[in-house]
Amino acid sequence: MQIGVHTPPLADERLESALPYLDGLGVDAIEPGVGGHPGQDHLVRSEYLDDETAQAELRDLLAEYETAAPGEIGPLATEEASR
Repeated sequence: MQIGVHTPPLADERLESALPYLDGLGVDAIEPGVGGHPGQDHLVRSEYLDDETAQAELRDLLAEYETAAPGEIGPLATEEASR
């Protein structure tokens, strides 16, 4: 089973600081807030939408902690459980 965390509760930490903490807890995936109600403290959507370099840097940062972003961890747990 993989464990994921929605990162807005860690908004007072930079993503670069939150990832080692989450990794130490055994978190496998993150879902950063990218606007709306949870805010965009960890991922300013407009800075990544059309910037392939920024997207690549984010992927590299996540890979450093073997952390997946939404859509990269495979089927949802509910799909697995229904099989």
